[in-house]
Amino acid sequence: MFGEAIALHHFDWQRHDSMYVFLLPCMYFLFNVILHFKGKRFVTLRTTSLIIYIIHPMMIVVIRLFSRLFHLQSLLVENSIVHYFMVCLTSVVFGVVLTAMWNKYKPKKAKHTTDTDRAYLEIDLNNLEHNVKVLKGAMPQKCKLMAVVKAEAYGHGIYEIVTHLGKIGVKVFAVATIDEGIKLRQYGVSGEILILGYTAPARAKELRKYDFTQTLIDYEYSLLLNKQGYDVMTHIKVDTGMHRLGFDAKDIENIFAVFSMKHIKVSGIYTHLCAADSVDEKDIFFTNVQIESFYNLLNQLKEKGITIPKIHIQSSYGLLNYPELKCDYVRAGVSLYGVLSSPNDRTKLQLDLRPVLSLKSRVILLREIKKGDSVGYSRSFVANRDSLIAVLPVGYADGYPRWPSQRAERGKGFQETRLTSSHEFTSE
Repeated sequence: MFGEAIALHHFDWQRHDSMYVFLLPCMYFLFNVILHFKGKRFVTLRTTSLIIYIIHPMMIVVIRLFSRLFHLQSLLVENSIVHYFMVCLTSVVFGVVLTAMWNKYKPKKAKHTTDTDRAYLEIDLNNLEHNVKVLKGAMPQKCKLMAVVKAEAYGHGIYEIVTHLGKIGVKVFAVATIDEGIKLRQYGVSGEILILGYTAPARAKELRKYDFTQTLIDYEYSLLLNKQGYDVMTHIKVDTGMHRLGFDAKDIENIFAVFSMKHIKVSGIYTHLCAADSVDEKDIFFTNVQIESFYNLLNQLKEKGITIPKIHIQSSYGLLNYPELKCDYVRAGVSLYGVLSSPNDRTKLQLDLRPVLSLKSRVILLREIKKGDSVGYSRSFVANRDSLIAVLPVGYADGYPRWPSQRAERGKGFQETRLTSSHEFTSE
């Protein structure tokens, strides 16, 4: 841009030296450089810079008008250095003043508060970041983390979770449906998004528009998707024993044929280990058969001249119980949020995973009961001594299951009680 400015000035090709062809690419480059710097967000500073950007052209007019009224053109206009600094100064001063006025008089938004009559969720993004580091540390080299964020990030809030994951370097996500993916794109998520479930072939245009990667569930589906005429990125799912979605692992010819379809762009191939969460000998044997079946398929495709795309076979339990598998992605679902599918599960890897979600409530009533008195449904608690009982306004309508009733862990002081329970989700 500097070279363009010198050339324009030298050849006198235009009247003003402030309009450049290379201005846009220069600003794009500088903007991307700024995005690489991470740090604390200063909302007031952000607002001030936005206001300065908006009022800056007006300040040029103000300085020129002021100089004309007070006959200071030679100092404030003709002297370009002084003119530049005066415009900058007035822009900053007005920007700070307008920001202060905006902060004082803007409509007040409702703020989150723990002063609630019932229960509330607390999401710990520090624990999320910790889990990402721990999982990456357990993964094979050159393997990437694919964050499974379906079902509102397992109830944690998809926007908050995905935006934070993006800030710490996670760029590959998996969702259940195309509509979940569209929501992410509308949030501004630019990473790779794999749709694990079925998408109607008639929505192929949307798959292309939003740059999604669609799972191919069988050969007939692949044909229908190809006939739509839109180039679609895809991952082939292989059924090695779960018997839900996917090509049969022995269906070599049809899987091979998919690679030659005009509008189907295969960028990955994967399977799902349906018993990877079990350490029972029969389930371990079954899982090893699945693994062998998947890799045999890949070898047969190689023999047919296919360049094998990115592969992934491990979900959360696949990594925790079969960490030795060499893959390009690990699909981390429940483990990403610091829990297991069942609190009693035992895994080969014992990672320091921390729960991201806490359900909290407050004590609203203290009740004295005598020895032998019962509390709750089915008289599930019977006091073996005179006791002081705390009552909390939380139940299954708030997401707290009935089965852990009477099992609360006391938190900060007597006024707040932390309720802990494990999520019971399945991870794709």
